Amino acid sequence: EVIGQCRIEKKIGEGGMGSVYLGRHMSLDMPRAIKLLPKHIDLKDPQYSQRFFREARIAARLRHPNLVQVHECGAEEGYYYIIMDYVEGP
Repeated sequence: EVIGQCRIEKKIGEGGMGSVYLGRHMSLDMPRAIKLLPKHIDLKDPQYSQRFFREARIAARLRHPNLVQVHECGAEEGYYYIIMDYVEGP
């Protein structure tokens, strides 16, 4: 499955705000973490949509060695998604 510019490889985590997948950026061949919010969230709710994209844009501007970089966000295939750096961990 493809979300944004990434191909999903495998699920690596799940929490109250959605699932996280290991993906690979197709043209850059770089690993990425892809966070998918639950499908039950209404993509047509303008308040939720505006807040989601505003928060993703703010997160993308943050630069700090202890924060992952947000590369892309969007709504596709019935999901909201955020694509960010993948950091390998336990």
